[in-house]
Amino acid sequence: MGTLAEKVRSGGFGVPAFFSPVGLDTFHELGGVPTKYSQGKIAATSPSLQRQHSSGRDFLFEKTILGDYSLVKAWKADTIGNCIMKLARRNFNPDMGVAGKMCIVEAEEIVQPGEINGDDVNFSNIFVHRVVKAPNLEPEFKDKGRRSLGKGQELMARQAAKEIRLGDYVVLSAGLPAAIEQYVPADVNVHYVYPETGVFGGIRKEPYIAGVTDGCLLPLSLHKNGAIVSGSYGFTAIRGGRVSRIFTEAYQVSAEGDLANIEKGDKFLPSPGSCIDLAAAAYKTPLVALMELESNGKCNIVKKCDYKISGRKCVSKLITDMAVFDFKKDGIHLTEIVPGTKPEDIKAKIPFEIKVDSNIKTMAI
Repeated sequence: MGTLAEKVRSGGFGVPAFFSPVGLDTFHELGGVPTKYSQGKIAATSPSLQRQHSSGRDFLFEKTILGDYSLVKAWKADTIGNCIMKLARRNFNPDMGVAGKMCIVEAEEIVQPGEINGDDVNFSNIFVHRVVKAPNLEPEFKDKGRRSLGKGQELMARQAAKEIRLGDYVVLSAGLPAAIEQYVPADVNVHYVYPETGVFGGIRKEPYIAGVTDGCLLPLSLHKNGAIVSGSYGFTAIRGGRVSRIFTEAYQVSAEGDLANIEKGDKFLPSPGSCIDLAAAAYKTPLVALMELESNGKCNIVKKCDYKISGRKCVSKLITDMAVFDFKKDGIHLTEIVPGTKPEDIKAKIPFEIKVDSNIKTMAI
């Protein structure tokens, strides 16, 4: 998702291509991903991507995107096209708006020129070709309460919450990580970052603010230290190593810390979302993965991932329903286990040799 946003933004800025760290050594680099279907069959696939080495790292060559039309949403616009894009509805609207040969703005309210203070305009009429009146389609948000978790899931969420420190900027990906927030003590001031919608400091607490959501369109309110920016800046914070910790769910984790969380057997997410972007940020930011140790009697910690991976050697810590593992240069270290379990019990489930910390701890249930 972050790469798509940058391809569109750069295209609108007149940059024909750029180099990105996202997707190295994954299916994204190799190509062959379906990009077009015709009558139920694959009509086109993505090409393989060229590598470039710079500043001690490898990057992938990405071409930018320019569309014939861009359709964007504004809260208010004047008749000549100056717009106010409000709250998280700003998300990627400014980037999409500049990347179309013709930009059509849907505005909830249309006013005469001069009725919008120029300092409040966050999308200029120089990019706009049409303005049309559109109703406010914002849904009514209702508090869904805390997510219902199984015993093992709750254990993982509670354990993950202990990793968060006062003042941290934290990304919680969709799925189980989204439940971590409810186990962080109230006196621990945390900045939760939702890059897809550009929300910094969003919290899941009423009263919710209409138009402020996470990447799954679940409602948020805003902490007093919060801010809302363009979605591009959300992914800039991730790629630039500005966040403190990233939490994501996993289907498999390899001996070297490879992360597989977009495919599970015949179940493949139609859009990887921000999974690959988060994995690419791990070169600067600790990435904590949450995963059941076993599924259908098979260990999910494997020598080499069977599923498509989001990133290579990106997991720094793995929290499971039975144990906690740290990934270090000399291999995987078993650091914590659930009560009533011995290190030998965990080692017996993993298909290769791991190390056991001398000061191994017991996980609090």
